[in-house]
Amino acid sequence: VRLQLLFLNLLVFGSLTYYIIEVDYNYPTVFKHSQWFRESPSRLLYNLGSRVYLNNVIQLPKVQYDFSFNETDEEKILRESRRDSIKNGFLHAWNGYKKYAWGYDELLPLTNVGRNNFNGWGATIIDALDTMWIMDLKEEFNCSRDFVRSVDFTKSDEIINVFETTIRYLGGLLSAYELSKELVFLEKAQELGNALLPSFDSPTG
Repeated sequence: VRLQLLFLNLLVFGSLTYYIIEVDYNYPTVFKHSQWFRESPSRLLYNLGSRVYLNNVIQLPKVQYDFSFNETDEEKILRESRRDSIKNGFLHAWNGYKKYAWGYDELLPLTNVGRNNFNGWGATIIDALDTMWIMDLKEEFNCSRDFVRSVDFTKSDEIINVFETTIRYLGGLLSAYELSKELVFLEKAQELGNALLPSFDSPTG
């Protein structure tokens, strides 16, 4: 029995040793994460883009379609009526959100109650920035820009979903900057990007 226990202990010890050596060899950064137990990730310093490399970005082909503006008067009236209908639909939803749920992530339309489902940073506002600019709703856009200035993207009482945060907030901020060239959106995108970087600091990235 003693020999069996000794053999079992040697087998377990040998397996663990092999596993540790294998992990350390293939994923050398794994054991460096012990610092995260001693120091909060929020205190670690990250520079936006310091671990991301984008090559040949300026060589990407244009994806926008070149629309033809040869239209009849009848086609123009139809196009503009559709445009105005969509714009009015947006304004109806936007005014409801502004009245009942301003600053919340979303509005529950049946109860007129605001709810935070995406970090509590006003997801509807930031997600709609580019839409408001394209629809020439400058008053609504400027009001939303002032809200963005007040958001602290380094703090949240909610569990952060990296995917949703990237497409709604980071995407919203970058598209708003791309259209308006207002630096506040780029600065806030960098603040948020820095806050998200620790999520990718893992053996697999």
